[in-house]
Amino acid sequence: MPQEKGEWSRPPHGVPVDCRRRRVVKRILSALARARVREPGAVLSPEALIGASWPDERFVERSAKNRLP
Repeated sequence: MPQEKGEWSRPPHGVPVDCRRRRVVKRILSALARARVREPGAVLSPEALIGASWPDERFVERSAKNRLP
C-alpha cells in the first residue's frame, strides 16, 4: 500500500491502518498533514478536526466532541 497516496498510516508502535475504507480517518490525517505543511508544530482545534472529519454535518458541541477519537 503506498503511504504517499494517503491510503494507509502507521501510528507510532502500531499496526498499519488502511484508510481507503475509513474515510473519517483519512480526512483527519489529511487535515493534520495540511496543517503541518502550512505551519509545522501547530495543532488543530477540536472544531477544525470535526469540520474536516464530517464536513457536511453540523453538531451540537457535546455530541461533536464525542465523535473525536
